[in-house]
Amino acid sequence: DFRIIGDNDSAWLEFDAGNLDFTDIPTGRIQDALATYGESPDGYTANPGEQVLLGPEQAIYYLVINNNDDVMKNAKVREAISLAIDRQEICDKVYEGTRVPASSIVPPGIVGHEEDAFKFSKYDVEAAKAALAEAGYPNGEGMPKLVLDYNTGSNHEDVFALVQADLAEIGIQSELRGSEWAQYLDQLDAGEYQVGRLGWVADYPVMDNFLYPLFKSTSDDNYAFYTNTDVDEMLEEARRTTDDDERIELYREIERTIGADAPVIPLMFYRHYHVASDRVMDGVYSPNGLFDFQSVWLEQ
Repeated sequence: DFRIIGDNDSAWLEFDAGNLDFTDIPTGRIQDALATYGESPDGYTANPGEQVLLGPEQAIYYLVINNNDDVMKNAKVREAISLAIDRQEICDKVYEGTRVPASSIVPPGIVGHEEDAFKFSKYDVEAAKAALAEAGYPNGEGMPKLVLDYNTGSNHEDVFALVQADLAEIGIQSELRGSEWAQYLDQLDAGEYQVGRLGWVADYPVMDNFLYPLFKSTSDDNYAFYTNTDVDEMLEEARRTTDDDERIELYREIERTIGADAPVIPLMFYRHYHVASDRVMDGVYSPNGLFDFQSVWLEQ
């Protein structure tokens, strides 16, 4: 009888009441949970007194950009937005310092991961202002107000409030628009958005699982509507390459090429934010969010 639920405050209350064995920790309660339940040394294995799991996940949280939008198709606008965002502030203020700013799409832990593959994924306000001026909108003058879309729940509102404030610092005015998840996905699919948010978790721990579905021009998961024939050809070539070192280097070249275009904007790498009850023994929750039910046992 392993009781598990997550992603809402009521679940946390049930956990505190002893009615759940495993749940998500609400934003703002991570430090409290650590003080009360103790941190797992490896970030993935729960035992009594080591119940809070904060291990890195093989997952990326990113801003998805509509590359067909009249404003957002300008690469310099996308560059300016990426440079304007203080990712560390988001990680600290919203996630209590447990998440890590991202400068690539492929997360650490995936063979071939390379920091700074997306070269504009850093915080540089002056460079952001210069890029915006080069885009034809000095200090934001003449630029239409952007709409920043997100799915409601899971604290995306807090993330986007900080993004909105960062953009205002370089002269970009924006409004926030939240939607229920199904409606939000319909908006993305129809291209009825300018800037949104998405996450991607590895199905398989390889670079291809991030680069091919998100950036191949014909992929259903390419919500950015990004099209680069060179990238398409390199992705197909990488899939045909049997030498491991050559294939990894080709995927790195692909990621750097995509990063220079800035069709999406990496924000942060996910980490676990889960807690187990003191009944849970050897409860292993993997980097890609799968519980190992062969190893776990419960003390009655």
